[in-house]
Amino acid sequence: MVYAIGLGLFWAFLVGYTMYALTHPPRKTFAWAISRNKPSDPSQRSEPVAFEQWSFTSRGLSFPVWDMPGQTRSGPIVIFTTGWSDSRLGALDRLDAFLPWASRIIAWDMPGHGDSPGICTLGAKEANDLLRLIQIISEQDDSPIVLYGWSLGAGVSIEAAARTDVPIAAVIGEAPYQWPWTPARSVLRLRNLPWRSNLRPALALLGLAFLGDPFWKRFDRVALAARLTCPLLILHSEHDEICPVNDGRAIAANASAHLFVELHACTHNDLWSSPDRETANEAVAAFLQDITPCSDT
Repeated sequence: MVYAIGLGLFWAFLVGYTMYALTHPPRKTFAWAISRNKPSDPSQRSEPVAFEQWSFTSRGLSFPVWDMPGQTRSGPIVIFTTGWSDSRLGALDRLDAFLPWASRIIAWDMPGHGDSPGICTLGAKEANDLLRLIQIISEQDDSPIVLYGWSLGAGVSIEAAARTDVPIAAVIGEAPYQWPWTPARSVLRLRNLPWRSNLRPALALLGLAFLGDPFWKRFDRVALAARLTCPLLILHSEHDEICPVNDGRAIAANASAHLFVELHACTHNDLWSSPDRETANEAVAAFLQDITPCSDT
């Protein structure tokens, strides 16, 4: 009996720890960048980019934003939404692909990431925050809006585009996934943490807390892609160890207007430092040229 009680307490601890770990990802902040000799803002890049910093409020939380000018006055505004455990710092590696085509680039920290308060809801509520940012941007500027997100941010961008009343010109998703348990399982396994007995109940409890549904029925990124009224570009590596390439392929196939680019020389987190960078640059350029007049620079 004592053994059974101890085993039950240990299992409960594992479930609680899993819930905490998933909702409190490691933060990439100014201090993180400095400690690794990485640029800490757009002006610190090897090719500096001017920027303004401001914040917006959603759900009672204040989210920091980098606002950067692009190189094409009539180009779209591109809103960057980051992956789990990433931050606005992740935008710095991706800027070069977008600067030539954008009039403006916005990068923000989701709740529980970077310098933002709150906790990560694994994509359950982050789209509400992105919708608020889209509303603010559309009230400032009538340029077309393109949403770009990677991993968690890709799904958040797809959901926001499917739900917003503001016209979205296009969505670009890097390494998206259909359901929240897919990357969660992968992350736990790669960190040699237990997942078989604890992940499912942890996600069920989080689903109840965030969506009122232990099965996350409203989360499905494949179903949300079918609701898009704008073109969708998916960039996904066949060697992605976190989010299977078949998830990206299914999400793209369900969108009425889509382009799927499969990459072969990168994994989940290193696209923009791998040989696939050029392929991604070309795909983004070709995709955005349909939105941006090439002569207006």
